[in-house]
Amino acid sequence: MEYASTLQWRSSKSTKLICHPSARAAWRCWRDLDRQFELVGNLPPALVALLQSVEPIHVRRSTTNQAKGSFEFFGGFASVALVMNANLDRALFCIHEMPSPEVVANIAEASSLKSLMYSLDRQDGLHSLYKAVGNHFDKPKVRKLFEVGALSLSKLAKFANVGRSQIREKRTGSMETDLTILQAILKEAAQDD
Repeated sequence: MEYASTLQWRSSKSTKLICHPSARAAWRCWRDLDRQFELVGNLPPALVALLQSVEPIHVRRSTTNQAKGSFEFFGGFASVALVMNANLDRALFCIHEMPSPEVVANIAEASSLKSLMYSLDRQDGLHSLYKAVGNHFDKPKVRKLFEVGALSLSKLAKFANVGRSQIREKRTGSMETDLTILQAILKEAAQDD
């Protein structure tokens, strides 16, 4: 699958972003995920800029008359969230000239699936990933992505190379010891101030 695209730093404050119609389901999937660490909040601007620079926002120039001059995003959802919720002076865009519907769908699905895979709560095991995949992808897409007739918890455990002990539902109640490493570092830094 080949297509033309260019990377370009642009002013994020003067660039209007709207979701590409074919990426709306994937964007909703990404946006609605429960995460161990929220991407927006009180992060230092330098850290936000660094995080955004390694995941460009995949866009095409809008082709509708109502949205002339704006960009339709379909990938790099974490960076979209950072741009929409942070005070960034500039953002890295991957501008696709004429992406096919297949390219848009693949990049959008990869953006949401990557987040699903990496947002796995270690206290929840694979059960949260299994539920999220089932909620956000239809059965034909799951069969294609995971190359199985039907995805089961045991097959997912095999793909992840973990034992059955990792397949459990989240405990009720939250303990302070359940913080991710980054959350613990930020909490410690906040206490030092």
